[in-house]
Amino acid sequence: MKPSCAARALWFAVCLVAAASADSRAESGLPGYRNPKAVVCGGRVYLFVEVAGAPETPCLCLCQDGEGGWSIACELRADYSCVAHSAGRFYLFLPESVIEGGIDADAKTWKKTGQTRWRFNWRPQSAEFLDETLTAFGVSDGTLYSAALRHRQPEPDAPSSEPARRWLESTIPTTGEGRCVEVRTALVAGKLWLFWTTEEEGGSAQALWAAPYGPGGTSKAAKLAQMDGHIEFAPSALGGKPMVVYAALPARRSGERSLSYRMYAGGVWRPFELATAVVNPVGEQTHELDAAALEGKIHLFVGAGYPLPFMGTIWRVLHSIYDGGAWGAPRTVAANPQFNWVIEHSGALAAVTVVGLLILAASLIRSTFLPHRAVIGGVEYVLATWWRRGGAYLFDLVIALVVGRTVQVLSGRAPGGAETVPLLFVFELFYFSAFEARSGRTLGKRLFGLIVVSRNGGYPGWRQAGLRNLFRATADVVLPLGWMVGSLVLLNTRGAQRVGDLAAGTYVVRQRK
Repeated sequence: MKPSCAARALWFAVCLVAAASADSRAESGLPGYRNPKAVVCGGRVYLFVEVAGAPETPCLCLCQDGEGGWSIACELRADYSCVAHSAGRFYLFLPESVIEGGIDADAKTWKKTGQTRWRFNWRPQSAEFLDETLTAFGVSDGTLYSAALRHRQPEPDAPSSEPARRWLESTIPTTGEGRCVEVRTALVAGKLWLFWTTEEEGGSAQALWAAPYGPGGTSKAAKLAQMDGHIEFAPSALGGKPMVVYAALPARRSGERSLSYRMYAGGVWRPFELATAVVNPVGEQTHELDAAALEGKIHLFVGAGYPLPFMGTIWRVLHSIYDGGAWGAPRTVAANPQFNWVIEHSGALAAVTVVGLLILAASLIRSTFLPHRAVIGGVEYVLATWWRRGGAYLFDLVIALVVGRTVQVLSGRAPGGAETVPLLFVFELFYFSAFEARSGRTLGKRLFGLIVVSRNGGYPGWRQAGLRNLFRATADVVLPLGWMVGSLVLLNTRGAQRVGDLAAGTYVVRQRK
């Protein structure tokens, strides 16, 4: 039974429309969020987050309301590396310029009021306003740099004056053997503190340092920690004293890998009180840290990443508050809804998986008592077993993943982009349907000696093949345990049919010799 040219053309048009709609969803879909940068302005915490995987890397500015929830204050396209604020205005550091602006709370838009160009061979990692000078800090080739710009602060509602054209760049001598890796700052009681990490040759271990910063550079540098791997840290202030949260990341749930806390008191860097009772609030999910202090509380923001095969890393941003000697439970600030739902319900999904596997084992035993043959279109066929169908499905799924990843590489798209899931859905739907409508067999089914037939014994048409595989593709990309649902249905029907087969009226059988 071969499809007509009209049916084939119609199905091809449907797939093109699906691909186009998937593309449009990819433009608006947000696969993940990362690079959290928190600032306190006007008694509120503002959080800038990068939309990971979006076509032009936009960022969002989120604002916390009085009830602890988060809402979008504005959206703008800016590849920022750090954020500073003063007099109600924000200063976003881009690769070669600084943009100045405010937030229109009513329209939820960014009001640009100025822009300053610069040409340095390093990118700012932290910036602060001290007096009327905007100073940025960064690292290049293991050396710590600073760049200062004298800037007269405008009135909150007045347009920005034209800033000075020239940045004053200088190097900062640092304490510690090895090369500088990363630098952060914290403005505490009018004094600027510098925190930086160094690594020795080979890069197997890093050390964390802290020192007050003045016109002559750093002084009285103290070594806070030395750890294997990369140290991520977030300085802030608590009770008018500098503090820092740090960990060797990506952190794990073991005690020595939990977040550590230090505060400067009495001329000595000491652990927090009750710090030994405080564990890493996000465990092995932790990849990025940033912190801000407000009303005697520390707001900690975490970039949590989940690596997935062929899809890169899916990112979300979590928020935890240190208040009264204990960290609060982490809450999601920004995340892809689907993946965030899976992550937050991972415990329930694990329990359902265990129960489902037990039912699956019982269903495998029960299937031995069901008929293994069926008369289809006047011909007796041997029905395909669950094992053979599973092997063929895995083979075809690997093909779909490899082809989807290859398309991403050839098109210059990074893994984990917004188009990944729609691309896999469209390709899987077209791949299975095209092969089964033409010959009843995909490459995996051909390898395992299986064939798809309709009720009359012939090949399924394009409509039947599309309908049966629509359920499959939807379960693969939407339902975390879709394969288990399909297996349970297959093992408990007399015709060994899954949901797509029941809807389309098809069977998967062994080839007749």
